[in-house]
Amino acid sequence: MSLVLSIVAPIFILIALGALVAKLKLLPDTTGEVLTQFVFLVAVPALMFRTLATAEFGQANPLLLWASYFAGVLVSFGLGMVIARKLAGVDRRGAVIGGVSASFSNLIFVGIPVAERAFGREGLDVLALIISIHLPVMMTASTLLLERAAVADARAGLTKGPVPAPSARRTLAQVGRNLSRNALVYGLALGALWRLTDLPLTGP
Repeated sequence: MSLVLSIVAPIFILIALGALVAKLKLLPDTTGEVLTQFVFLVAVPALMFRTLATAEFGQANPLLLWASYFAGVLVSFGLGMVIARKLAGVDRRGAVIGGVSASFSNLIFVGIPVAERAFGREGLDVLALIISIHLPVMMTASTLLLERAAVADARAGLTKGPVPAPSARRTLAQVGRNLSRNALVYGLALGALWRLTDLPLTGP
């Protein structure tokens, strides 16, 4: 128990301190927005680039890792949809959003520091394998499910207007546009490309 607390507690204490600083307005209101942009546009993509470019995966089987991870995601997604639909009484689109909210883990702000503190560099290497497909898979699945839910809600008379025609091509194009605007995707892609060159990546 003490080991778990020594790993997790500092991370959440830091989060609590950040919330306290914001509540007391010790920093300008725009600080949070600027820091968030720095993290998502610079810090995390750079970290993922270096991690993926220099990772030592050894005998790890990424297919087994992805299967075990997304099995848990699937259970959480399904439970979130059922709870949102049956208990909250939302429509099908709301149920999909509930499933996404229940299963979309915070691999960046929480997963990275927990993995690094608990398992060191080896933990980051494994986490990079998950992060490399997490966003594309979750975004594609949630977008497809939302489109199907919108059609079902329209046919059931829960929304006004004509029934939208489902289009896998349109959905995948939308997912592609969204991914192309995400700096993390570029960090991962460039890290994978650098890895293929077998060039060393030195420095702190």
